[in-house]
Amino acid sequence: MVGWSGIDRAADFDQFHAAARALAAGTDPYRLFPNAWWPFHLFYPLPAVLLALPLASFALPIARAAWIGLSAAVLCFALSRERWRLLTLASGSAVFALAAGQWTPLCLAALFLPAISGLWIAKPTIGLAAFIARPNRGAVIGGLLLLAASLAIMPAWPRAWLHSLSGTISVIPLARPGGFLLLAALVRWRRPEARLLLALAAVPQTTALYETLMLFAVPRSPRELALLGAASWVALYFVIGIPGPISAAALTAREWPILLACVWLPALALILLRPNRAEPAPWAGLPADQKPPR
Repeated sequence: MVGWSGIDRAADFDQFHAAARALAAGTDPYRLFPNAWWPFHLFYPLPAVLLALPLASFALPIARAAWIGLSAAVLCFALSRERWRLLTLASGSAVFALAAGQWTPLCLAALFLPAISGLWIAKPTIGLAAFIARPNRGAVIGGLLLLAASLAIMPAWPRAWLHSLSGTISVIPLARPGGFLLLAALVRWRRPEARLLLALAAVPQTTALYETLMLFAVPRSPRELALLGAASWVALYFVIGIPGPISAAALTAREWPILLACVWLPALALILLRPNRAEPAPWAGLPADQKPPR
C-alpha cells in the first residue's frame, strides 16, 4: 500500500505523522482515517499528534527513523540507572515495539523517568496502568499541559476521538481466553510490580507484542530480565509466523495465546515467586546486587 508521502507504510508512527501534517495544515486529522492507505481510525488522542508535530515537516522515512531513534535513546537513558536493564532493548518485545514506531517504549521509559510521565496521555490506557503503578505529580501536570494545548488548538477533538474509538479492536487482556489466570497476581497485591501487571491486564489494548514491553518493568535481576527477554523472542518467532493475509481482529486473536504463554505468564511467575511484601518498585532503581528484605 502507498503511504502518506508516497512510500510503503511500515510503522504505526506513520499514521500520527500523517495526522500531524494534517493538523499543521489546519485540517481535522480525525477526518483522514480510515482510508485506502490506512484502514483504521485515528485511535490516538490529539496530544499524541501534537508531540509528533516537530517531525511533521520531514519526509516520512526521515521522520520515522528519527522517532524510532529518539524512542530508543530515551528508553536507554531511562534504563541506564541500572545498566543490566539495557538488556530490555534486546528483547523481542522492544524490537517489535521500536520497529512498529509505537508509543510503548516511551511509556516504559516514563515509568523509570517520571519527569517525562506526562507523555502517558498520548497512549492513555497504557498510561493509566503506568500511573496506577507509579502515580506522580509530573504525570498530572505534564498531562494537563498537553491536554490544555490540544484543546486550545482543536477544542472539538475529544468528540472526534471518542467517535473514532468505535472502530477500535482493543480488548481487555483479562477478558481474553485464559486471561483470568493473570488475576493470580492479586495474591501479591502488596508488590508494585503485581499492581502494574494487574493494571495492564485490566485496560483496553490491542494485546499485541509491543504492548508486552511494559512487562519488562517486572524483572528485578539480570537473570530474570534475560529469561523474560528470551521468552519474548519465542513469542516474536511465532507471531511473525502467523500466515496472512488476515484481519487485524483475527491476527490479535491468534497472537494472544502466544503472548499469554510466552510473556504474560512468565512475568506473572516472576511476581509469584516473590513474597507478598511491600518493597521498592523495580523501577525505583534498586541495585541489582542489593537483595530486597525478606
